[in-house]
Amino acid sequence: MRVLILILTFTSLNSLALGGEKEEAMKGIQKAVLAYPTVKKYKRALEKSIVKQIPLEKETVGVIGGLALSASRGYVDTKVIKRMNIKVVGGDMRPNIRWDFKNNEANATFNINWSFQ
Repeated sequence: MRVLILILTFTSLNSLALGGEKEEAMKGIQKAVLAYPTVKKYKRALEKSIVKQIPLEKETVGVIGGLALSASRGYVDTKVIKRMNIKVVGGDMRPNIRWDFKNNEANATFNINWSFQ
């Protein structure tokens, strides 16, 4: 239970807009705590139990969680969506869209891959 409280505390503190050196320090502390084998074990067990309780596929939960995490940090980015390729003109197109809430800026790139044989 203590480990769960630590994980929730560090993830919630990391999502706050601390800014600058404080934000970097919190990220370093969070990475250090999450690097312990015991914490990793409890984190994996928690993730598995949460995925079992949610009536969605694992990939869908990952996409929603990734978008929610990026939104908690002040932006939305489609790079967290792993399988977002669209078939276009004989190739695969992947849109990468990033919208930053703080600056109200949006960037988009569309990567198209064709394979020649």
